[in-house]
Amino acid sequence: MTNIGDHGTGLDTDRRGCRIRWHLFAAALLSELLGPSGVEVRTEVEVSAGIPRADIILVRRRGRVWTREQRMLLADGLRDLSAREILIEFKFARSLAEDDLSRLSMYDYLYLRSDRRRLRSQLHSVLISARSPRPAFLQRFGFRRLAWRGVWESSPLWGGAVRLILLNELAPAPHNVPLKLFASRLAERRKAFHAVGPTGLAR
Repeated sequence: MTNIGDHGTGLDTDRRGCRIRWHLFAAALLSELLGPSGVEVRTEVEVSAGIPRADIILVRRRGRVWTREQRMLLADGLRDLSAREILIEFKFARSLAEDDLSRLSMYDYLYLRSDRRRLRSQLHSVLISARSPRPAFLQRFGFRRLAWRGVWESSPLWGGAVRLILLNELAPAPHNVPLKLFASRLAERRKAFHAVGPTGLAR
């Protein structure tokens, strides 16, 4: 059976044409980082009954609110969100395209509808991209820059909001390091390594 995400961000190919599920690497890293603080990280999420699992990452807090400890571990663009569940599509090897936004909106809609008790305020969808799109792309789809470097957001006409995190633009701060290590530009990955102190992320 073909995975619904096979043409999405999770399955990218390297120069030899081999498929690499980069979202699994990102999810494993986030799980190691966030798990001990009471945040669940899942992948291959079933966004709706009766369809294949999607190549997305689901970050979900277990408590009633995000704690200060949990927020301190999250990257810019994630740490300010109040929604209990964060649905992430991780795009590594290819440039952003209109299909990526359509796919994330579909996942968002299906996952929201999969549980009638889930409220719109409890879910926020995020697209994380290792590559930076052209300014014309951001303008075309109504993305506006938020208060943090590399963090953008668009409000589709059908409701909700799509958050976009550009890894090449994220500030090289310790809390951004786990994601910034996936940036497409070598110089930005080096900045992330330099942001890590001798004792790890707590510099």
